[in-house]
Amino acid sequence: MPDSAPPIGPGLRAYQRIADAWLLTDGERCALIGVDPRTMHAWGTEPPAELSPEQLLRLSYLLGVYEGLARVFRRSPALAGQWMRTPREDAPFVCQTPVAFAVAGGLPALAALRAYIDRASGGPG
Repeated sequence: MPDSAPPIGPGLRAYQRIADAWLLTDGERCALIGVDPRTMHAWGTEPPAELSPEQLLRLSYLLGVYEGLARVFRRSPALAGQWMRTPREDAPFVCQTPVAFAVAGGLPALAALRAYIDRASGGPG
């Protein structure tokens, strides 16, 4: 029986739109999804046939953060990107921007960021 994994093209396209909205650098884009720059560049011309389980989890967290920020800033969507770039004093960020926190902390930080946004937005969790 063939594997019925969902196509990843739409997920990666959504991630590119999120990365653009948050004004992520190339390095941040790679770090957040968990790939090296060479791989990310290759995805521009030939998307991968599949993502690793960790990459799928990262993508899920990032999509959830984006969706949660859209709920919080529904009247001013541009503020969502600004929020990701503004240093936060509260936990778990401790004076880092949410982007820097997530890049430095990897998968556990993405999970914490998603949980933070879910609490703030009244979303899942």
